Amino acid sequence: MFAHVLFAPVLILAQAAPDATQVPVSNAAAPSAPDYLLKLPVPLVIEDVVVLDSKEQPVHGLHASDFIVTESGIPVELLNFEEHVPHLTPASLVKAPPLGANIFSNIPEVPQSTSLNVLLLDALNTPRDSQAYVHEQLVQFLKGLAPGTRVAIFGLGIHLQLLQGFTDDPAILRAAIEHKNVPQTSPLLGRRTSEDPANPANDSVLAYMMTRTNKGQTANSALQSIVAHEAAAAVRERIILTLQAMNQLARYLAVLPGHKNLIWFSGSFPLNILPNDQLSDPYALVTDFRDVVRQTAEMMARGRIAVYPVDGRGLMPDSSMNSAQYGMNRYSETHNPQVADAAAKHFASDQVYAEHDTMEMMAANTGGKAFYNTNSLKDATDKIMSYGENYYTIAYSPTSSKFDGSYRKIVIRPNQRNDLRISYRVGYFADDPETSSPGKKILPLTAMQTAMLHGVPHAIQVWFNAAFIPGDKPGDKLTPGGNPDGSRMKPPYMSYTVRFIVDIRSVQFTVDTNKVHHGSLELASFVYDRDGVLVNSTISKVNLDLPEERFAQVAKQGLLTRQTIEAPASGEYYLRVGICDLSNDHVGALEVSLSRLMSLQELRADAAKQNPIPAK
Repeated sequence: MFAHVLFAPVLILAQAAPDATQVPVSNAAAPSAPDYLLKLPVPLVIEDVVVLDSKEQPVHGLHASDFIVTESGIPVELLNFEEHVPHLTPASLVKAPPLGANIFSNIPEVPQSTSLNVLLLDALNTPRDSQAYVHEQLVQFLKGLAPGTRVAIFGLGIHLQLLQGFTDDPAILRAAIEHKNVPQTSPLLGRRTSEDPANPANDSVLAYMMTRTNKGQTANSALQSIVAHEAAAAVRERIILTLQAMNQLARYLAVLPGHKNLIWFSGSFPLNILPNDQLSDPYALVTDFRDVVRQTAEMMARGRIAVYPVDGRGLMPDSSMNSAQYGMNRYSETHNPQVADAAAKHFASDQVYAEHDTMEMMAANTGGKAFYNTNSLKDATDKIMSYGENYYTIAYSPTSSKFDGSYRKIVIRPNQRNDLRISYRVGYFADDPETSSPGKKILPLTAMQTAMLHGVPHAIQVWFNAAFIPGDKPGDKLTPGGNPDGSRMKPPYMSYTVRFIVDIRSVQFTVDTNKVHHGSLELASFVYDRDGVLVNSTISKVNLDLPEERFAQVAKQGLLTRQTIEAPASGEYYLRVGICDLSNDHVGALEVSLSRLMSLQELRADAAKQNPIPAK
């Protein structure tokens, strides 16, 4: 992976004056502010390396000298080496006081995990009964989710869908699993057989075809050909849709900083969609999908995304039981049922073996690990989360700085110990990271643009609380200066006032000779629909000129400023708000579901309950 610098101008619109009222900021400890985007002056190859002992437990305390790294057979010198370990213990948990109704903070209550975790629930390639099993196991897993573990949930059907953006709240994640992940039948997996009452036509069609031949042999061959073509077409379509989804997911995750673990729960993995790293050209056998697969794999590698394929079918003691999943028709050898049964078992066994091989290749090419034939998906997920929290990051200069498109194989092995098991990305293509596959330049996202994407983790470089105040009732007018999508924003609208309470300790100021502190902030409020489509947005600028005494007061109490934005009055929508410090491009952002907010009437009732009027 070639790391690269992302710079672009920040869009600035109308100025907004700060509110005179001051509100105390959160009492939570202010976290450190790591760079939201990696910025490096030279090209580097960055590898996240998981090291396990013979009992598959993470190994700690290693140093750069404990690894030997080669690229294309040439030894390289490590320029950076960092160990990542969990930094959270039960003793460090301190519950922050509640902020109040409709008030949220981007300052985490507990230290955050060093990795981002994505659960991909694949309904496209998973039989309905296996989906139910995955659902049950994930509910159990989420009950024991460690505090500070950031997780997002995606679903794959005909399209990729964000079911829940990144959060460390197990209750929100469980709600997404319970309410949105309804097991569904894949339209492309397991063509219905005559045993399925929903498809009674098969028997009559087959009987008619059999009567048109002497022994049914010609009809049987024709039927086999039809079934084979149907199966091939279904597999091809699944491969295309799966690749499109993985490509889309890679694009979404690649812009986020740090290491990402993509846990892909599926009951069937399409074949021949990933390269074979044992070949001199790993993509030599990927003919129809070569360019798309290469692009997807490169985005995964460049985005530090480790894929962990998990077979959602669990333990499979008898692969013949799964033959129906692969379009096997019990009439395929009508003249000899015993041959048909043996053929079905053989086909299913080969299919499962090939799928598991695909899983292994997928994991190897991204630095993950495949899990199959396990009787507990919860335990597998626990292990993956552990791997994601215990790893080493190494960086080195590539053996050649030329973007010549060649494949460069990476080998990492321990210097002394032979009992260690190492997982890492086994190679990359030397493509220009700022150029897409057709050769067009990619416009990199700014830090603020990245922080304002739907569903991404909260950005915490600029610290703030946000109070969301709904309007009294829906209306048909929009606030001037907004940018609504006319095709999706239809009245009636609900107006929301967002009160930002900014901790200016996280903002950079310059001080002039008169001891006046000068700073500049950009505020943004974005409304997204349930599909992650931006339906309305507003951006404004706040200039800060604070004399010494005023600055000291605001530093203690917090700076209050506001924006107003509208969302459709009905439907499922999300409001993401953010602040950019224009002095240094640091950002802060958070997101709330509008369905979680109290109405204005409920807020007034809650306030009256909290502060009752004393009787005279």
